[in-house]
Amino acid sequence: MPNSLLWAVDIFGRVYTLATAGQYWELCKDAHLEFKRVSAVKQCCWGIACDNQVYVYVCSSDVPIRHREETYENQRWNPVGGFCEKLMPSDRWQWSDVSGLKHQQLDSLVLPSPHWEWESDWYVDENFGGEPTEKGGWTYAMDFPATYTRDKKWNSCVRRRKWIRYRRYKSRDTWAKVSFAGCFFGDEVRGSGDSLGPSDTDTSSEAERPGLLPEDESCLGRGRLRGEEEAALSVNREGKAQGTAPAELPWTNIDLKETRKTCAHSASCFAETSSLSSLGLFPMGLEEGYGADDHPLWAWVSGGGCTVDTHTVLKWFTIQSGLSASMQTLSLSITPAQTAAWRKQIFQQLTERTKRELENFRHYEQAVEQSVWVKTGTLQWWVDWKPHKWIDVRVALEQFTGNDGTRDSILFIYYMFHEEKKYIHIFLNEVTVLVPVLNEAKHSFALYTPEKTKQRWPIRLAAATEQEMYDWLALLSTSCSESRRIQGRPSPQAIWSVTCKGDIFVSEPSVDLEAPGHPMPCDQMFWRQIGGHLRVVECNSHGVVWGIGYDHTAWVYTGGYGGGFFQGLASSTSNIYMQSDVKCVYIYENQRWNPVTGYTSRGLPTDRYMWSDVTGLQECTKANTKPPSLHWTWVSDWYIDFNISGGTDREGWQYASDFPSSYHGYKTMKDFVRRRRWARKCKLVTSGPWLEVAPISLWDVSIIPGYEEGSKDSIALWAISDKGDVLCRLGVSELNPAGSSWLHVGTDQPFISVSVGAFYQVWAVARDGSAFYRGSVSPKQPAGKCCSSPSRAREQLANVLYLLTYHAVWVIANKVQGSHSLSCGTVCHRTGVQPREPKGQGWDYGIGGGWDHVSVRANATKALKGVSQETAEDNPSRTADPEEGDESRESSFSNKTMLVVHAGHEANGSAVTC
Repeated sequence: MPNSLLWAVDIFGRVYTLATAGQYWELCKDAHLEFKRVSAVKQCCWGIACDNQVYVYVCSSDVPIRHREETYENQRWNPVGGFCEKLMPSDRWQWSDVSGLKHQQLDSLVLPSPHWEWESDWYVDENFGGEPTEKGGWTYAMDFPATYTRDKKWNSCVRRRKWIRYRRYKSRDTWAKVSFAGCFFGDEVRGSGDSLGPSDTDTSSEAERPGLLPEDESCLGRGRLRGEEEAALSVNREGKAQGTAPAELPWTNIDLKETRKTCAHSASCFAETSSLSSLGLFPMGLEEGYGADDHPLWAWVSGGGCTVDTHTVLKWFTIQSGLSASMQTLSLSITPAQTAAWRKQIFQQLTERTKRELENFRHYEQAVEQSVWVKTGTLQWWVDWKPHKWIDVRVALEQFTGNDGTRDSILFIYYMFHEEKKYIHIFLNEVTVLVPVLNEAKHSFALYTPEKTKQRWPIRLAAATEQEMYDWLALLSTSCSESRRIQGRPSPQAIWSVTCKGDIFVSEPSVDLEAPGHPMPCDQMFWRQIGGHLRVVECNSHGVVWGIGYDHTAWVYTGGYGGGFFQGLASSTSNIYMQSDVKCVYIYENQRWNPVTGYTSRGLPTDRYMWSDVTGLQECTKANTKPPSLHWTWVSDWYIDFNISGGTDREGWQYASDFPSSYHGYKTMKDFVRRRRWARKCKLVTSGPWLEVAPISLWDVSIIPGYEEGSKDSIALWAISDKGDVLCRLGVSELNPAGSSWLHVGTDQPFISVSVGAFYQVWAVARDGSAFYRGSVSPKQPAGKCCSSPSRAREQLANVLYLLTYHAVWVIANKVQGSHSLSCGTVCHRTGVQPREPKGQGWDYGIGGGWDHVSVRANATKALKGVSQETAEDNPSRTADPEEGDESRESSFSNKTMLVVHAGHEANGSAVTC
């Protein structure tokens, strides 16, 4: 068992350590410091001293803690003097970082604190991509920025080389003060079992660990001291432990032998305390504050860095003399011999019981036998090869039921190719999603597998009637869920999404979805459809799910599943309600200016259709434009829509120089084309596990990702009305997800978007693009106090979504290139996003296309487990307002911040071809 340390603080503020291989408490002495709390990990220990300052104690190790500083020297070629230091005004700095945006000279890089020292002077890195460069370390390119090469070419107009210098942390085995600007610490300090220091197995001498030590003091204030709860022992002056522990794991007294040393040896130990901190054996009887036979009275203990092997007997537990036999029995722990005997006895009893039960029932027949169920039918299949058309096929769904009751299904598609009968088969446990594709030509649906998702080319099947298509879709969806052992309502941690058609899908997250080493590809995630129709859906980790329809009606999830075309066993019998939605279908009237007649409906041969969609590629007239599907019915006539971006004139026209271009609501001398938008409302009536939240119409909604387990406080839910008002919902809880009433939050301008962070941090975006922060929001004060803009320049933003979760970034991509076609509306996952690599490593493409919204807030549970309610409510360094300065604003965010920018768009396309 490797040696590790248990750290403790007595009532006088002195810090002691106890090694797992030792038997005595050792005093970590310091001439000036007394501590309130400590929190230890494997290689270091954090502490709050009596001066309310944070200190860190890094244990000595053979592996140094080093950090590499680097800067780049840039030059441009001159026809007169060749490569020189004179650059163009539009070029980067002569000395800069790797991006060229930051001016970074050699003498501008200094040591961050006195605890660091330089190992060497600056030198040129003569390696490029693992291969040596020419003398001088220069790499060449055509321009800034570009791809650099080792060889100089005829068109190499710029060059650069990298300078490197290493610094090393030197404050080992001593308490180093960590300065936090504007922060004051109380009596609480918490640690995590994860090591913040260098690992003993980390042989890399160039490991960058700026968050470990006082090098990056801003990082230390952003969640580095939070983590799993440390067990604190409160000890009174009689030496009796106070606290709560499970009944089956009672506290065991650690009665350590005292070191009986001579006075001369003790004096030599005290002579060494003139240094900042020294570690030595401490004789209890000679320390001031205790008698000769007294033990230290403990005030705090931290076991975060102590690793105890269950099969190793510690030397900590001894029998004290002078105690009765009963007291000695209570003070001793259970011996390994007793544990082994009990395990053997329990194993023998279980073996005998299993043998007895199996032999008595072997003559019984199996209650469930293996069976096969088959459903056949005739459909149409869109072939992937030429001539790319629909062909008639026969399909057969075979479902196998095993002895254990599990079901697996295979879908066979039989077709004719050159007068030869062939077939393909799809295992339904490999199907990731089934999407209905509703249009006037075919009643079809798309079937995705991981391979088809990568190709952006799903299997498309069409039925003769709409009812037949829904029967097949419901049967296949139920079979896919049974093959994956997924039934009933979604879990509270489910990921919710909405397609551009308004269909709602959920996916149960896997434990390795955000695994740092090998995360599960998101094209293997299984999505199942939930009844209902929404435009936006938001969720949190406690099962509270809200949605907004196309008519801005707010809906709350009731806990059921199914509805719509899911009937019978595929739908729950309760919590299913009628749901309606109203949306607008838009077409555009286009005209071109003629010198004789003015604006007319006769355009140039290269122009778009005079009646078209927004792109102008598809002809859409009032007569031939139909509702999105047969489920929709018209509820109004065509009317001119004046509410369009860019504004209109009195007749609804927008003007531009040509098609397509930027449109404006007034005519100029250079405007030769114009357009206006016509709208018509249609209504959908369906059913699903959704209940309407009246009476205010909403434009946006946001729910706090999670809150403290067992908390009786209401769940924070903020929304933006369709008129731009900011609202706060009161009384939202797991038992009452709809809440009780709305609380209006006063603002001086209309808003368009709002987002609630994990620590009651509320951000919002106004219609003019300004970002605002709501301060002092807490469970006791749900509406906060004031609204302030953190950006003095009023940066223009489209939408802000703040979420504390697994370093996760999920987006809806407009265009994704597959092996067969482009796909818009694709669910994408950014991989490799870490605190030290916020931009990530690459994109993992999931289901596509036709998706319009995704919410992963419910999957933030594990990221919030170590966050206490006290941190969220009472710690001002975590919830500081943006007006308090840049450093306080940085400390209010965790390193697990996710920022997703998603702009809404008009989605009238198909779930496959849009």
